[in-house]
Amino acid sequence: MNVVVLGSGAGALSCSVELSLAGYQVTLADLPQFAANVEAVAERGEIRLKCPWHGETAAPIAATSTDPATAIKGQELIVVSVPAFGHDAFAALLAENLEDGQGVLWVGEGGGALALASALRGAKKVHIAETNSLPYGARVRGPALITASRKAGGTLVSGLPNAGNPL
Repeated sequence: MNVVVLGSGAGALSCSVELSLAGYQVTLADLPQFAANVEAVAERGEIRLKCPWHGETAAPIAATSTDPATAIKGQELIVVSVPAFGHDAFAALLAENLEDGQGVLWVGEGGGALALASALRGAKKVHIAETNSLPYGARVRGPALITASRKAGGTLVSGLPNAGNPL
C-alpha cells in the first residue's frame, strides 16, 4: 500500500519512518514554504532515526513532494501530522482535492479531523480519523535525522462516522 504523509516536522518524519519500516511505500509531502525539510529527505532518499526500540536505522522514502494536492491523488491513505495552527490550511487543501473513498488520519491531536469534516461539509465520502497524541516524542536533530522516545500508555485513534463507515 502507498501512503502519503503530509508535514515535514518531527511527527511527520517519525510517522514516515514507522510506516516505511512496516513495509508501506511512503511519499512525504508538505507545503512549498517547508521545501527545505522535504528536500533534505529527497536528497538522501531516506529518514534516519535513533531511538531505543529501533536503535539507529534508516527508512527509505519512496517519493517526496512540495505539492500535497498532487501527492494525495489516488492514494488510499493520507496521514497528516502538522501543528494545530496548520490544520485549517491542510483541511482546506484536502477538502478541495480528496476523492471519495480515501482515508485521512490526523496524527497528533488538535482537532484536525473536525477541521476537515467542517471544510468538507459532507461533500465527499471519505474516512476521517484522529489520534489523541503523537505515538511518541520526536525531535529533528539534523537534515532527515530524528530521535524519538516512546510514550507510556499508547495512542488512541477515533474515527468520525460517515455514510460509508458508520460507527
